[in-house]
Amino acid sequence: MNQCTLASSNLPLNFTYYFSLRDKIEVVETILSRKYVLYDYDKTDVTINWTLDYTTNSWYNTFRSYFTNRSIITFKDYDGKTWSVLLKRFDSKEEKGFYSLSGEFVVVET
Repeated sequence: MNQCTLASSNLPLNFTYYFSLRDKIEVVETILSRKYVLYDYDKTDVTINWTLDYTTNSWYNTFRSYFTNRSIITFKDYDGKTWSVLLKRFDSKEEKGFYSLSGEFVVVET
């Protein structure tokens, strides 16, 4: 596929993303020792970091709405895999009428 979709809307071709795994290590400290507890990874332990540069006000409003409403949305990546995601982080910068957006999706369900 050559098109990403977000809640049935085609994202612009300059939408970029990469997957990363959440940390699955816990440090337990006591008076006498420090233990490191490792957990197995699950399919939902994935975050999707993304950027969308030089985009319009409508995309800014769309992502801002998803972020403020804490909506669970469907994201289809370039490979055609569908993810149910929650927008955990959203950053924006406006310059000369265009927006540079970035954020992080947390996978809720695959």
